[in-house]
Amino acid sequence: SIILPYLITVDVPTKERSSAGEGVSWLKNGKPFRNGRDSRNIGWLAASDQVYQDYQIRFFNFTLADAGNYTCVTPKGTVTALLTVAPKIVPLTFAKIVKAGEKLTLSCEAQGFPQPQTSWVLPNMRVRRHGQLVLNASYPRHNGTFTCVAKNIAGEVNSSINVIVKDPVRFLRKPVTSLPISDSVAMQLDCAATGNPTPTYQWLVRYAGERSYVVLPGRNQSTLTVAPATRAGQFRCDVFSTFTSHENASPEISHVFHVGMVVGGSSSGELGNTEDCNTPECSGTSTTVLSTTLALAMLLSRTLLF
Repeated sequence: SIILPYLITVDVPTKERSSAGEGVSWLKNGKPFRNGRDSRNIGWLAASDQVYQDYQIRFFNFTLADAGNYTCVTPKGTVTALLTVAPKIVPLTFAKIVKAGEKLTLSCEAQGFPQPQTSWVLPNMRVRRHGQLVLNASYPRHNGTFTCVAKNIAGEVNSSINVIVKDPVRFLRKPVTSLPISDSVAMQLDCAATGNPTPTYQWLVRYAGERSYVVLPGRNQSTLTVAPATRAGQFRCDVFSTFTSHENASPEISHVFHVGMVVGGSSSGELGNTEDCNTPECSGTSTTVLSTTLALAMLLSRTLLF
């Protein structure tokens, strides 16, 4: 077997040689390969870096194109030499990310002589004997390392790629929306989420009377502890995919906790624009408190009139 580049010589044993090289010819894969006695083929050949003699072919820069089955035909018989090249896999990408349910296609190309046979080893150790692997739908069980194996009579090599099946980020449970402020007890805000890859978190706060949110540094956790007697405000939990940078990126999902505030307004009851949980299970929660308050006010006014 040959590992490229390589210096190799195909030589005919002395006992098979005739005097002056009479009647010597070379075949490559059964086809004429140049006459060894042709003076033009003796010495260096700039085009292919080969030296031809009657009973010898020397490859100074052996390439895949030179591999094959060589036969020297002499008056005393024939001598055959099979020049093989160990497999080499075209480099794979480090990782491939697909969404759950999407079609997954992995291709593996290998070079060598004889032509290498390729197969895939899946994360569950099952083997698919094809150079191209196609899964019509990908599922979380397909997360892991897929390994391409290429082999021929000259050797065997493998190369791996990490497949990540991305499961949409979602809250584990519906977060609360409005919480009162305690003068003596700390409260814990929880926006735990699940997904693949594992979600990351960013917490922001906008205190009552302020216009914009401020990022709370070092808070890559699903929970946030709010100290007693804190200022009223909106605490927002942004949830990102692991492969999403928090900077200048939109979160996968987010939720706003109204601490010491009426939902939809400020601590004093003023109405204002706010953001809330952007998932379907959280819809409708932002107006519940206001609707109840308005209904009680209307009922009270009617009672006083009558």
